[in-house]
Amino acid sequence: MKRIAVLGDTLAGGKIYGIQRFAFELLRQLDRMDLGGMEIELVIPEYAAAAEMLSDFQQIRVVRSGRIRNAFLWRQICFPLYALRRRAFALDLTLGLPVLKCDITGLYDCTYELFPEDFRSVREKLKRLSYLAKAYLVTRRSRKLIVLSRTAGKQLQDYYRIPTGKLMLVPCAWQHFKRIREDESVLERFGLISRDRGQIREYFFTLGSVLPHKNLKWIAEAAKQNPDRLFVVTGSLELSDYIGSTGLLELENVTVTGYLTDGQVKALMKHAAACIHPSLSEGFGIPPLEALSAGSRILLSDAGCLPEIYGGSAVYFDPRIYRPIRMEELMRREAGPAEDVLKKYSWKRSAVRLKKILEEVR
Repeated sequence: MKRIAVLGDTLAGGKIYGIQRFAFELLRQLDRMDLGGMEIELVIPEYAAAAEMLSDFQQIRVVRSGRIRNAFLWRQICFPLYALRRRAFALDLTLGLPVLKCDITGLYDCTYELFPEDFRSVREKLKRLSYLAKAYLVTRRSRKLIVLSRTAGKQLQDYYRIPTGKLMLVPCAWQHFKRIREDESVLERFGLISRDRGQIREYFFTLGSVLPHKNLKWIAEAAKQNPDRLFVVTGSLELSDYIGSTGLLELENVTVTGYLTDGQVKALMKHAAACIHPSLSEGFGIPPLEALSAGSRILLSDAGCLPEIYGGSAVYFDPRIYRPIRMEELMRREAGPAEDVLKKYSWKRSAVRLKKILEEVR
């Protein structure tokens, strides 16, 4: 019997960011398939309080192993040792990069590699060097490397000199958004319903972390140059202090919400005049796909893989040009139907690709 040990510590935490979304939705689909004799175990620390979503697994077994409370050391010691003891293939979909045992590993973009200027403090520089060292070793030791788009795969291949046959394309999708019920109380909470007429105010919505490559500077400049327009920015404020340098927090026509639930995000996407994604680099970019599925227009950066993924279903702009930014002009541009891109991506089809990789790895 082939055993697969899946790195699962960040899935046990409850909060879902892009990488965790990708990993969970693939595992969710695998759990509903005929695994053909494969035994899949999701490995989490002994002390972790497993998130409720993991209790839905029927075939995939959640296993607790390792008492080390330092996340880096748990990923580099406890998880690999468990996989070695079980004689299992190690699958990392969450960028833990366990160097000692890394049979199938997801590498999703070249942010650390291509944007060294984003890492300014000594701590951030050390974090970048640690990541680059782990990524280099993983590209050499993994049997297969999973990428989300051809563009990201080519960037990684060029940087690390990865053989073409080692890269496997497994894209993201959007069907998880069907399970989410909009929480429209968020509109009143952030003053998006006009008090005099009871109507939803026009606003532009941006979802993303506050890491520098997400380019919230573009949103700040758009808000400054379009003071009559309202901008709503959400995403965790825990990941970086970069947001302070953008000036967003001082602008009267910008609402920065911090982390919101999926239901609140879906409501904001559904009612936005458009969803803006100004990133300078993406491995895939799930939020615009979610926005399209919720019925929103999308205004996207033309950098990285975004044109590859979204084709004619988006309006594009150059994310490195900060003046002038004319929102009225962007809104006048036409885009193709959302269905053109939505029909291309499915969590089930992506899980079938992953299952084939797991079956073929030796």
